[in-house]
Formats: sequence, C-alpha cells, structure tokens
Amino acid sequence: MRAASESLRAELPPRKLESTSMAARDLESGRTRRRVALLMDAIEDEYQVGIVRGAASAAQHANVELVCLAGGPLGDSERDARPRRNFLFDLLDPRDFDGILLLGGSLGNHVGLEALSQWTERFGGLPKVSLGVELPNCHNVVVDCAPGMRETLRHLIETHHHRRIAFIRGPATSFEAEQRYHAYREVLAQHQIAEDPRLVLTGDWLRDSGASAMRELFDVRGIAVDAVSAIASANDYMALGAMEALRERGVSVPGDIAVTGFDDVNMGRCAVPALTTVAQPTDALGREGIQRLVSLMSGKSEPRLSQLPTTVVGRRSCGCSKATVLMHRRGPAKAGRSLEVAVLERRALIFAELSRSARGSLLGAGPRWEERLLSSLLAELQGSSEGAFSAAVDQLMAGLHRAGADLTSAQPVLGTLRRSLQDCASGDAESLLRIDDVLDSARELIGEWVVRGESLRRLYLVELLRDLSRVSSMLLAHERGPARREAFEAALRRLGIPALSLGLFTRAGKVSPVCACLAAYEPSGRVRPETQFRSADFRAKGVFENERGALLVQPLLFEREPLGILTVALGEHQGSVYEQMREAFCIALRGYRLAGG
Repeated sequence: MRAASESLRAELPPRKLESTSMAARDLESGRTRRRVALLMDAIEDEYQVGIVRGAASAAQHANVELVCLAGGPLGDSERDARPRRNFLFDLLDPRDFDGILLLGGSLGNHVGLEALSQWTERFGGLPKVSLGVELPNCHNVVVDCAPGMRETLRHLIETHHHRRIAFIRGPATSFEAEQRYHAYREVLAQHQIAEDPRLVLTGDWLRDSGASAMRELFDVRGIAVDAVSAIASANDYMALGAMEALRERGVSVPGDIAVTGFDDVNMGRCAVPALTTVAQPTDALGREGIQRLVSLMSGKSEPRLSQLPTTVVGRRSCGCSKATVLMHRRGPAKAGRSLEVAVLERRALIFAELSRSARGSLLGAGPRWEERLLSSLLAELQGSSEGAFSAAVDQLMAGLHRAGADLTSAQPVLGTLRRSLQDCASGDAESLLRIDDVLDSARELIGEWVVRGESLRRLYLVELLRDLSRVSSMLLAHERGPARREAFEAALRRLGIPALSLGLFTRAGKVSPVCACLAAYEPSGRVRPETQFRSADFRAKGVFENERGALLVQPLLFEREPLGILTVALGEHQGSVYEQMREAFCIALRGYRLAGG
C-alpha cells in the first residue's frame, strides 16, 4: 500500500504556489464556510450510503461544506484493482480543508489498523475523526459490535437450542470483522460448546463470498448439511449469499438451518425469509462524526472515543415466527387489563416512537399516518374490522410510492409497532400470537411493494444507464468547441444531474496537476467558461459555490490508466447509480482519449 501510494505521488509534480490553492482563494473571496473531506472507499452499499446521509445532514445543519472522496480501499494495487483509485486521496491538499472524516473500517479493511493509522499522518495537524474503527492518532466514533453479535448468538443457543453453529467471518485485517468473530468464540465458550474450526469460513463482506462459504463448507470440507443447525454471518450481504446458496441446495431456512446477519440492510428486511440481524446506526455514525469534527475544528476538547450501540432485530430466518420470541424477558400482564386499555394508556408514547423510527421518511404517507396505523391495527386485533390494518398499510405504501420515497423505510416502523403492541400485551400469549399474525401479513405486503418498487427502480436504472451511455458517447463526436460542450452539458442536465464537473487529466496516462474541463454546470444554468482547473480542486471554479448539500468526487480510470475526475452534487439517486455513472464516464473518457481528445 505504501509503495503504490508513493509511486503515485512521484508522478505528481510539486504543488503550485499557495496563492493558487482553494484555501488561498477562499481567503481572497471572503468565504467563511468551513470545508470537510469525507474519505471513503466507494458509495455502493447501504452502510456507506447511510453514513453519507447522516454526515450530509449534520454538515448542512452546521453550515459546513462536505466533500466526499470515494478513492477506493487502501491496499496493493498490483493484487487488487480497487486501490488504483487511491490517486484521488493523493491529490487532496490538507491546506484546503478544515477537517478530515474517514470511514476507517472500509478504507482499511485490507491493510490493517497500523497501516491505516500511518496513512492518516499525511493530513498533519488537521482535526481527524475515524468512523467504524479506533485509530490512535484520531478521534473516533465507532459502533460497539460485540454486544449485538453476542446477543444474536445467545439467542440462537438459548432460544432455538442450536449448538452446531457455523460462522462466516470477514477479512482478517478488518477490526470490525475480528470483533464479531471474537464475540462468536466467546459465546460458544460461555455455553461450553467446543469451537469446530471446520465451521469457520472466511468472506470478504460481499454477497458472493457468502455463497462461496457454503460451497467450501459442504463441498470442500465435506460437512453434512444435517451436521449444521445454524449459520451466523459477520454481515448481511454474506448471510444473504449463504441463504441463496442453501436454497439452491434445497435446504430450508430456517427449517433446516437458521441464518443470521449483521448490519440490517434493506435487502435483508425484504428477503424470504426476512433476515434476523443486528442493526447498525449508520446515519447516527455519520451525524456524530460530523458533530465531533465540527467541535474539534472550533477548538473544543472532545473525548478520544465514542461508542454507539447496536440493536438486535429478530425476524424469520432464525426461526422466530411467533410471539414466543423473548417472552421470558416480559413481565406478567396486569390482572384484568385489556390490550385496548394498555394501548390507549401508551398511545402518545407509541406515536412518538413510530415517528422517531420513521426518521422523517414517511412524509409521503400523509398527515396522521401514525394514528391511522395504530387505530386500524387495534380494530383488526379486536375482530371488529378484518383486513383493516392491511388496507391501511397498503394505503401508506401507495402514498410513499407516489412520493418517490424509500419504500423500505416502512419496515422499521412496522417493527416498532410490533414491539409496542407486544409490550402492551405482555404475558398474553393469545394476543401476542394474533399481533404477530397480523403484522407478519403486513410485512409481506410491504415486501410485495418493495419488490415492485425494486423492479421499477431497476428499469429506471437500465434506462438511466442507457441514456448515460448515449450522452457520454457525445464525447466521441468529431466536432469540438463550445457548441459540443454546451450540447453535452444540456444532455447531462436532462438526465437529472443538477450540477457536475468533469475533468480529463492533461497528461495522458498520468495523474496531472491540471484537468481539461470537459463539462461544468450548475443548477442555475449559468455557463461556466473554464477550460481547465486544478486537479487538487476536484472541480471547475464556481460550479458548486451555491450548493448546500454534499459533493461526491470520484476518480476516473480505465484499468491502470488514470483518466480524470468526476464531481457531482449528491442528489436523490441511490448510491449504486453514482458508481454506474463513474463506470460509464470511465469508458467514455477512454474512448475520448484514444480518439485524440
């Protein structure tokens, strides 16, 4: 990792005079808004998207400019293509930023904590906050993963009586992966279960590695299917891959083998069966990171470490299908106290918890949606209006769909409603079973809406990528000059990209200090006449000066050839769209370069 980084640095000429830096220009223009760099590997999965969402919200509230640099994970570029994106980090000039926020867990997965900590020394005395892993030279905001993993494993052992539990761990160089693996070993030891090394598999966080782990377990190691009763995974994607591989073998989940994950991604909520997991507070991680960094930038003293808790989310994949789950934790019901009375007593609290779990994502559901859900659920539980709750959920989902909202945001609300009603019916087994039946039906209904929405989203993505490919091919047109660029920018606007800066390195095959500006526009429609910009600025001058949201900077390269820089204002697109956009521009710029551009 060090050698690759140093070779890239060697190709870069010395910095220009300080008067040309963004910081100097900010001073000259009187700009007072502080600027923070969020360093991450990519913006592809829900973990990264959740952190960016929380950080962007906190940065906007604090009037801080947030620049997200998706420069790939650190590592050996000879063995893995993704670290070849690291040149983006090498371009970062610490003088241009007031603080550094880094996704330590995903950045350092393949190099380890010591190498990651050494790498952060390049940012000198800037305030630095690491998210996900604790580094000695940073302030740190981390998620305490161990309690959630321990509770999940205890649940498998104590509630479902599993003793042959396989474990899919993450990369050995990942602190978070090792923390979860140690929790697995600890709980086995506490329950006098001998660890069988044949049941421990290694993955790389990705879905395919979960499927590969099943092939390793059953085909390579020769473990019989009936010799394993449960599989715990260090993250949801690997768990989902394992579930798919089990299904292909005709193995029932959870009938034959129970499966659990970690992270609570949307795909796990909508899986069949729904995945039991541990929810990470990714939004809170991003928000807390920015708040801590802003405080440090203001000269305040902050603790070196903050830990955020996780929450175990019980669903079907572990075997929890009815209300017997965790009933031993509930106290007896008050004598003569009906479910209706208990709900009415807690009505205001239930509404507040529902609103909090929605986190503002159900605005499209219309006013008083909490009241509609609770009253219809109570009516159906009492038998006075069969199907009332399903009808209310269907109406809510239709409203979210019309508003273009995230349909999966209804699932946490349903989980909160389930817990609230279970608390109200504590000890009443008949009511608990009825609550689970009604809410399970509603969960399946939401799943149908999500599948429908996902199908539409994929169709939209296919259309977008087709249009993006067509638009990016405009770079290959023979004509050159302002007219071609104006047409290119207009076509990009029509794709729903409100502001963009696209630069091509002026030295073919090298990371150069200057980019040729191929496109630069802002929402106002004002023409940006710049033909070049400093690569270390990451965008053409003035393009995002009125942007209040976060910016995403992505490196463009084709195989081993650095091509340029793409910067966009983060909008409503899902995270994977930006990665697909990056890939389309990589191909287009490679063709443009070959055509003599």
